[in-house]
Amino acid sequence: MICRHEQTTRNTVLYYNHSNTDYIREYGLENRVIRLPQRSSIGRIRDIRQVINDKAAGVIVSWGIMESVLFLIAHILWRKPFINFSIQHGIRGKKISHYFRSFLCWISPQVVANSRAGLAANNIKPSPTRRVLYNGIENRFRQSLEGEELARQRMKLIKQYSGQEVIFVSVANLVPYKDYLTVLEAMNRLKNDFAFIYLIIGEGPMRPAIEQKILEHGLAGQVCLLGSIENVSDYLAISDYQIHSSKGEGVANAILEGMYAGLPVIASKVGGVPETVFPGSSSLFTYQDTTELYTLLKNVRERFSGFDPHAQDYQDHLNKFSSANMISCYESIIKDVVNGKK
Repeated sequence: MICRHEQTTRNTVLYYNHSNTDYIREYGLENRVIRLPQRSSIGRIRDIRQVINDKAAGVIVSWGIMESVLFLIAHILWRKPFINFSIQHGIRGKKISHYFRSFLCWISPQVVANSRAGLAANNIKPSPTRRVLYNGIENRFRQSLEGEELARQRMKLIKQYSGQEVIFVSVANLVPYKDYLTVLEAMNRLKNDFAFIYLIIGEGPMRPAIEQKILEHGLAGQVCLLGSIENVSDYLAISDYQIHSSKGEGVANAILEGMYAGLPVIASKVGGVPETVFPGSSSLFTYQDTTELYTLLKNVRERFSGFDPHAQDYQDHLNKFSSANMISCYESIIKDVVNGKK
């Protein structure tokens, strides 16, 4: 991304060469996008220079590893302020690409991660040039259903619902990284304790393995694989608790969505999750620890019986992750870097 100095939010250009354009349409950015053709690295550098000159760019911002390489070169060649935003996870895996990303961040003049855990995982200490910008979401996920209205909506969306079940929900792609198999193992034990329905929203290559595990555990009547759906907020609104089991996260938007819907969160204690969740509405477990997760799920009703999603301290916590706060902080970072402030 390349930004001008003046009026940052109204003069933003995305350097874009990927096939997926869903988020561009979602946020109405079609008129702000310059699609550069696939070229060699030297060709891309030339394209970037042309865009920088044409748009009188005051700062350049990268979000991926390859983009960071290209923009770091542009920073060195043309002395344009550069901010590396490529740390988007709270852990660093044992992969060459992850270590290379760390190296790029070490030599970048400015680095912004979306969690304190992300900085720490890459051996970076917070400083005026190594900062955190939390993800932000809109409050359209706010929970507002109660009583008979809630029951009617549950009956409408969940054919298995009889009026007695506790409703759990997970929103994550069906990939090994999200560890659905551990959750299903815990659910297999939980079915002997009380009636529940578990909603899984997402799609991915693990679907056959998840379907097989559901059959093995006799959970076909209690686990609903909803696939990729657009009305995620409708299902969050009818749920009681959110489960998020993941190998690593920075600030997970799925958790934020659940929190804005007023759901207590049961999540793996990894990366930026502890700094994302609200202590009074969350329980954390060790990644892939089935027994620990089962124990939390078994006691979930007692654990959160006094939780009030309308309490002021909870709302204050959510405001840290609002889209308005994120935009304001982002603009402040851009202006500080362009003006040479630390």
